[in-house]
Amino acid sequence: MTKNLCLLAGMITLLWTSALSSPASAVTLESTFDAGLEGWTGSTGGDLAFVSTGGNPGGFLQQTDTDLSDMFVTAPASFLGDKSAFLNGTLSFDARQVGGNAEKYAAFGFVTLFNGGNAISADIAGANAPSNDWTTFSVNLNAVGFETTPEAVAAVLSNVTMIMVTLESQIGVAETTGMDNFRMVSVPEPATLGIAGLGLCGVGLLRRKRG
Repeated sequence: MTKNLCLLAGMITLLWTSALSSPASAVTLESTFDAGLEGWTGSTGGDLAFVSTGGNPGGFLQQTDTDLSDMFVTAPASFLGDKSAFLNGTLSFDARQVGGNAEKYAAFGFVTLFNGGNAISADIAGANAPSNDWTTFSVNLNAVGFETTPEAVAAVLSNVTMIMVTLESQIGVAETTGMDNFRMVSVPEPATLGIAGLGLCGVGLLRRKRG
């Protein structure tokens, strides 16, 4: 019996070693806009359109400014609900300036996650963004990334009711902004098979000594 247990433990340990040789899988939620807007909606301050070519790559979401209010987009239902699994993961999107040459607007790139009346927000683009080329902007889904408390981040991720991305990128009614590849990626789960295998072998050896 002990021999069989150790043999099983050895096989499990081999599987564990194999798992460690490649990254553990992470959960990814994404909108690539290759076939349409994928449920994304826009504010009244901008006309929303799907552009089938010129994205990063493929199609992309495009918003054109129509008035002096801030234009933004909101995520579809697939990004809402309990997203606790994405705590300490990342949120990212690609963006570029499609048209317009006015002064940059500092609010571009603000991402806000809501849980009802509670919200966490991060400026993930910084100053003078976006450029005319596709650029990826990213933030960690934790207290450091959103400059708040761990409790606030966990509370919002436990039931996300809205995600809003500000695409207003220039001062005045002047610009057209593109967004592509909006993603939320979780932290990979650690492998535990090796520990289980070593535990089985340990139990077998202990029984043999006591016998």
